[in-house]
Amino acid sequence: MLKDVFNEQLVKRATTPLDVFLRVLLLLVLLVVSVVAFWFIPAFALMVVVAAAFGAWWLNGRLNKEFEYALTNNDLDVDVIYNRAARKRIFSGDIKAFEMMAPVTDTSREVEAAFARAQATLDCSRGRPGENTYAFITHYNSKRIKVIFDPNDAMLALMAKRLTPQKFYAKK
Repeated sequence: MLKDVFNEQLVKRATTPLDVFLRVLLLLVLLVVSVVAFWFIPAFALMVVVAAAFGAWWLNGRLNKEFEYALTNNDLDVDVIYNRAARKRIFSGDIKAFEMMAPVTDTSREVEAAFARAQATLDCSRGRPGENTYAFITHYNSKRIKVIFDPNDAMLALMAKRLTPQKFYAKK
C-alpha cells in the first residue's frame, strides 16, 4: 500500500522572443496612444495616457509566468502564477487517468502517435525542452489534451510509483 504523498514544485517560465516582441509592441502602442491623445484630445490626454500605461503595465505582468505543480496522492494540480501575484488553476486531474506519460524528447512511434492524437496542448513547462521535460496525455474538459511540464526528480519518482509501467515511459 502506498503512503500519502505531497510534493510541490515551482517552475519559472523562461522569457521567449515572443515575450520580448510583445513588450516592445506594448511600449510602442503606449507611445502612439500618448501622442494621439495629446494631439487630438488634450483636455483628457493625461487620463488616457494613465489608463494606457496601467493597461500596458498589467499586460506586461501577464507575461511573467510561473507554474506550480502540486502532487497530492494521485491528484496533480497545475496553477499558473502571473507576476507573482495572481494565481489561476489551469489543470487538475488524477494521474491514474493519464493515458501515458513520456519525455518530450522520446521519438518512439508509440509515443509520437499518442502525442499527435491530442486535441489540444497545454504548455506548463519552462519553455525550453530539457532533460526533465515530460508530457502526458489525458482527458480534461471533454478534450484529449497533452500537458507539457518539468517535474523535478522527486515528483517524477512519486508519479512513476503511482503510474502503471505500461503508461510511464522513462528517460532513455
